[in-house]
Order: sequence, then structure tokens, then C-alpha cells
Amino acid sequence: MKKSMFIAVNAVLIALAIVFMAIPISIGPVSLAVLMLIPVIIASQTLGFKSALLNSAALGLMSCLFSLLFPVSPLAVLFRNPLVSVLPRLFIGPVIYWVYEGLKKLLKNKKGKEYFASVISTVSGVITNTFLVVFMLWALYFDKEVGGTVISTEFLTGLLALNFVIEIIVCAIIAPPIVAAVKKMLGRSLIKKPEKENSICKNAVDDTESKKDLSDKVEFENKTCIENSTVTDLSSCQKAFADGKEDIAEDKEFTGFSSDKDKKTVKRTVQNIR
Repeated sequence: MKKSMFIAVNAVLIALAIVFMAIPISIGPVSLAVLMLIPVIIASQTLGFKSALLNSAALGLMSCLFSLLFPVSPLAVLFRNPLVSVLPRLFIGPVIYWVYEGLKKLLKNKKGKEYFASVISTVSGVITNTFLVVFMLWALYFDKEVGGTVISTEFLTGLLALNFVIEIIVCAIIAPPIVAAVKKMLGRSLIKKPEKENSICKNAVDDTESKKDLSDKVEFENKTCIENSTVTDLSSCQKAFADGKEDIAEDKEFTGFSSDKDKKTVKRTVQNIR
């Protein structure tokens, strides 16, 4: 993929993650904050490991910044700590990438391997995000009061029970079709490049062959020139051969005479007649 396209696609995905983070979407009491993972999933399954890590890092940094600048809940104070907001997110993209690529290699030519690998790797990404964030909250704030909330076992269990299953279902349904569409779009944009390169290569081969044919023709004419003249210098030979073509042709007309004297006499007579 071209560097410009790589940058453009990643910029769009990061911008999309910012939109999902800035505009929280909820279904009743359930917050679909997990939608911000969709761009990371797309990048990990379509653009490779570098994009997976880049979008994961961007997601973590944005989560930290939003908790500082635009806190939307009392729990936002927890995500001001980079160990909670940034560190766990760094693993999301790589895990999705490794699971996705591993399943494709494992399934090889099985029908529907792309969709299956996409679903399973998406689920693994959601699980990685949720459990690592909860683990960091437990490791750093367990039994401590933060923003008026005590981080207890009941609190952490509630976080898992409330959103976890819904987040997995939503991502597993939404992400794979989007990934398939993005892959198709990127595939179409990359097909034209090889065709153009093939055309250039073909023209280069044609030019090379034409030059070779021309070189062979010149070599043949030079060889013929030397064989039909007494000039050994190539440039002089070419000039002498060009000037003396008619003389050589005329000499070939007067063959079969017993002596040079008879040949010259007949030749002079023919020239006078002409």
C-alpha cells in the first residue's frame, strides 16, 4: 500500500474513533462505548500490525485526554491515569491482528474463514479491552474511594455484567461486514497499480526488442558493406557502400566475359546507351 493511502485510511479511522468517543451512544441503561473499538478492529484486520498498534495507541491517548477535558461521568477520573486508559488499549490491536491472521492460516482454504476469523478476533479484542481495564482498576484502586465511588469487587463485577455481553454481541455483528467492505474497497484501489506497472514493463520490453532488431539490422548492413568493399573502416565503409551501391549492382550485371577488356567495352557501350 502507498504511504499516502496508509496515512489517509488511518487518519479516517482515528477520526471515527474520536466521533464515537465524543458522542456517547446508549441503548437504555447500556452504554455502547465499545463502538470506539470498531476503528481499531478495522485497522487490525485490514491494514496490518503497524496500523493495529497505531490505532490502539491513539484510542488510549484519546481516552485519557477526554477524561481530562470532557469528563462525562464520575468514573472519568479513573481514566486520567494512563495505566488505566492507555496501557490496556495498546494490546487490543495486536491481539486482534494475531488472532485474525492465526485463524486464517489455521483454517487455510476453509469456506468462510475470513468471516469466522473476523468474528473471533473481534470478540478477542473486546475481551482484551474489558479485562485489562478492569484488571488495572483492581490493581491500582481496589478498596479505594475514587470520585465518591469505592472500587470494590461488587463494583468491578457490575462493570463486567452490565456491558460486557452486549459489547461482544454488538461488535461481533457490526465489525465483520465493515471489515469485508473496507477490504473490498482497498483491493479495488490497489488493482490498478499492477496493471499500470505491467503496461510500463510491456512497453519497456517492446522498446528493448525494437532496439535489438534495429541493432541487428545495422550490424547486418555493416557486415554486408565490408564484404562488398575493400574499405575496412566501419564509418568509411558505410559511406562508401551507400555511394557505391549502384556500381556494385552494375558490376554484377556484367559477368561471364572471357577478359576484363571485353567486360569494360560492353560496360562502356551500355552506359553510352543509357
